[in-house]
Amino acid sequence: MDDKVTPAVPFGGADEGAELRLRLTLAAGRIAALHIDNRRPAALLDVLRGYHADAVPDLVRRLFPICGSAHALACARAIAAARGDASPVDASAKRDLLWAELAVAHGWRSLIDWRALLGQSPRTRELRQLIDAAARLRAVRPSDPQSPLARSERADALRDLAAHLQLAVFGESAPRATHAAVLCEWVGTTENPLRDLLDAIRESPLASVRPPDARLLAMPSAEWFAQRLSADPEFGRQPSADGVPAEVGAYADCAAGERRIFDTAGALGARLLAMLAAAATLIAALRDAALRTQPPMPTNAVPMAPDSGCAVVATVRGPLAYWVQLDGERIAGLRSVAPTEWALHPRGSLSQVLVGLPAEGAQRMVRLAAAAFDPCAVLGVEMEHMTHA
Repeated sequence: MDDKVTPAVPFGGADEGAELRLRLTLAAGRIAALHIDNRRPAALLDVLRGYHADAVPDLVRRLFPICGSAHALACARAIAAARGDASPVDASAKRDLLWAELAVAHGWRSLIDWRALLGQSPRTRELRQLIDAAARLRAVRPSDPQSPLARSERADALRDLAAHLQLAVFGESAPRATHAAVLCEWVGTTENPLRDLLDAIRESPLASVRPPDARLLAMPSAEWFAQRLSADPEFGRQPSADGVPAEVGAYADCAAGERRIFDTAGALGARLLAMLAAAATLIAALRDAALRTQPPMPTNAVPMAPDSGCAVVATVRGPLAYWVQLDGERIAGLRSVAPTEWALHPRGSLSQVLVGLPAEGAQRMVRLAAAAFDPCAVLGVEMEHMTHA
């Protein structure tokens, strides 16, 4: 007997313009299959071939506005590597631009995204204050960065951003430390959206999902990315760890001991807790930088012959890598791979945790599960029911 597919439930108004659409196939009361339609602008980089290399990082920034500083930095470092320049120019200023972007992304998650999943009101006032603090750090561009006045101005901006990020993520009662066990205790004993989100997961079939069978990649090197991006034009659309589905991001970046503690909250809860830990780490880095204790640049690059280079930058969702091929001073080839593409692999972590779950409440479960893997895209969900003739 042949399967027939009933017309799919249309996207609602909230899904208009979705870059990422998940089509769930429902059969026998379960999610039988998941198809991911990734409409992210993967081909946009092709239009930059032939452009003068010096103009491309700013163009990339404008093509990807959500993580524009990270894209521009990775692209600029890859171009510099292709030219044989291994030393980043104005590293401190570029680090500050990236930190400002990361801080807003962490704050947005806590103040907007998680609350929306719970039906709670967004905290727009705190978000505006965080955005303003990030803008103050971006605006620090002294003619002499080493002057006492410039160092003082930058230190004040870093401390201000750290304070507003802490308020956005932890509210008025921040945990006493950033160790995994302390963070778990804070989440369980303090009113916060993450606690409510974990409760929603525990009260759903998502509580029983098995950890996904995927390799954890903690910030691979630029050389690792260079070998794959240069050899395979499709790697940026469907990346894997040499054929094996992989996971990047906060959970992959955790130490093994931290993951064991977070895992007590379940497969999805562990990843959400790791995001909280990543925000706490950024707060500490901002405060350290204000004291002139500079952590390493969150990027690395490698030159390749002939006239090509690759760079990788740490973002809020995982590594962002760019590979560049130059023809003189113009772009002959430009490829990248972003964290979202790891999350959207057809056999990746998100697909693994959803297939087999009950069909009842599937829309909400999909959105809760997606929050744990955090693709950087507008998400739409569509369902189709399989019937038998």
